Amino acid sequence: MANDLSNGFFSNFAPQNLFDEFNHAFKDLDSSATMKTDIVDHDDRYVVKVNIPGAKKDNIHIDYRDDTLRISASYDVRREDKDDQGNVLRSERNTSNTSRSFYLPDADKDQAKATFEDGVLELTLPKIVKDTDHDDHISIQ
Repeated sequence: MANDLSNGFFSNFAPQNLFDEFNHAFKDLDSSATMKTDIVDHDDRYVVKVNIPGAKKDNIHIDYRDDTLRISASYDVRREDKDDQGNVLRSERNTSNTSRSFYLPDADKDQAKATFEDGVLELTLPKIVKDTDHDDHISIQ
């Protein structure tokens, strides 16, 4: 009888599935939480592209101070598996907060522009124009 119980209990249990699901869950969290980012430094501006899958525009916050760009976001990752009849077999949800900071000196935050489309945040931060014709040195007469 003990053998029958253990065989019945473990017949639906596959240890490798447990590890597959565990790894899959952390892989999903890792890919969304790291905010994959590209930054291009042009002569007159910075262009920043950030992948924020699952985020809504209202849940993204951008701040620039002390020559540092800070981006934070909160988002929901939801997964629902159903059988052929539409019965829910599993429903998982995860709410996460993530942020990144980048040192971008001399950006003009008042002229910055941001768009968010298909999970990609794109920022254009013009650089402050410095007067290169002006000589900061004091001449001796």
